[in-house]
Amino acid sequence: MTAAGKRYLSFLAAFNTGNPTVMRDYIHQYFDPFSFCDEDVDAFLRWYQHIFHETGGMNIHKTFLAQDYYVIIIVESKKDGKHYLDKLSVTREYPYLITEYFHEAKP
Repeated sequence: MTAAGKRYLSFLAAFNTGNPTVMRDYIHQYFDPFSFCDEDVDAFLRWYQHIFHETGGMNIHKTFLAQDYYVIIIVESKKDGKHYLDKLSVTREYPYLITEYFHEAKP
């Protein structure tokens, strides 16, 4: 499994708890501060909570693309089965901090 794949699995596990404290700790620990320096952690948290309430959590449906430092995953909402694309990039060095994350409805 690639570095990006492992980081995505850890992100999804934290996300699926639905717990804002777990997500806040995850963001502080695994999001690259240089990539997200203009972003407010509370804004990220509100966005993730919105997605969690919309989906009820997510399951991996299919790996669309897996590279060492970039993955595209098709996920399925636990609430209604709707599919989404998750894209995640990480740094090239351990601990493979998240440099990009996108969550969007599958076309």
